[in-house]
Amino acid sequence: THQKQQKKKGKLSQEQIELLEKIPNWFWGNEQLWYETYELLKQLNNSPKNDYVTKDGVKLGSWCNKQKQDKRKEKLTQEKIYLLEKIPNWYWSQDQFWYEKYELLKQLNDTPLQSYITPCGVQLGVWSNHQRQQKKKGKLSQEQIDLLEKIPNWVWESNKSMIKPELKPKTTSSGKKPQ
Repeated sequence: THQKQQKKKGKLSQEQIELLEKIPNWFWGNEQLWYETYELLKQLNNSPKNDYVTKDGVKLGSWCNKQKQDKRKEKLTQEKIYLLEKIPNWYWSQDQFWYEKYELLKQLNDTPLQSYITPCGVQLGVWSNHQRQQKKKGKLSQEQIDLLEKIPNWVWESNKSMIKPELKPKTTSSGKKPQ
């Protein structure tokens, strides 16, 4: 704790700080709490929504937002950045999130049904429908609109066959309903 107090007072050189940080399990202040919270995030195995709270009352969504703010302020170590980026669906900004989902859509090379979920667990159909809503509200950039329109079969107005495919009557190749 003496070294931690010295650091707080600004009495440690950068070299001394770096040497201490190389010691396994060395923590400055609330470091242990950071790793405990990270373990909760790892168990969740997904990037939570902003308002997500664990059963034990840990505000994990808020904690994730704080990590993103700390990275922007250059207050997050490279080790923590690396660990966070290992979490499925982790993103540092909304733009990064959007482009990652768009890349999945591009790989699919078709417009998904609303119920479509990728093999890695991304609700790409729901995300696509959300993009339609965002366009109606004027919240998509022209670049995003142009990119989405390059997706085969992309439509801005979702129809019932996209939302409830199981309700669509089956037909034979002749166009008649099966008996």
